[in-house]
Amino acid sequence: EHLTWARELIATSIELFADDDGSWFLTPITTKAPLGRRKELFDSVEPAGASALVQAMLRLGSLTGDEELLKIVDRSLSGHASLFEKAGMEMAWWADTALLRTSPFFDVVIAGDPQNEDTQALIKAYHELAPSHAVLASIPAAGPDETTSLALPTTLGKTAIDGKATAYVCILGACKSPVQTPAELKSLLLDGRIH
Repeated sequence: EHLTWARELIATSIELFADDDGSWFLTPITTKAPLGRRKELFDSVEPAGASALVQAMLRLGSLTGDEELLKIVDRSLSGHASLFEKAGMEMAWWADTALLRTSPFFDVVIAGDPQNEDTQALIKAYHELAPSHAVLASIPAAGPDETTSLALPTTLGKTAIDGKATAYVCILGACKSPVQTPAELKSLLLDGRIH
């Protein structure tokens, strides 16, 4: 339900606010703007709407395997790359998104019975790290149902191995060997990271 809503919000944002150069308008295409439609690139005490949207697209694209969303992310980031160094902290959220896109960004699937201790332990291990460089989907031990597999193709083929909760850590569909302990999951999530 949340995933469907997220897809609808992002699709609407692309339809109404996207510009061909990878930037984003503050007003929808349907709005009459006598002085023109403005854009706001720079972050303030909160991320700019455009930078927050681009990071949301990165997360949704990674979680769902939607390559079209990732292409939009890449176009937005490359369209503003020359400003990152000049603007510094005023483009911090853009820079954070660029870092996430160019370094290992994981989609994690945990397959297991949600009431079982081993499943809860893996989910807890994920949340203890609170990795900004990962997204998480939790599915039943037998694998995703039809609705979930359609919404999250990244969950296909993933099940609890030998009846024990199993975590799959992947980058754009290429998965590392599945693991079954919290320590192994944390190790994979920290792989390639400064810690």
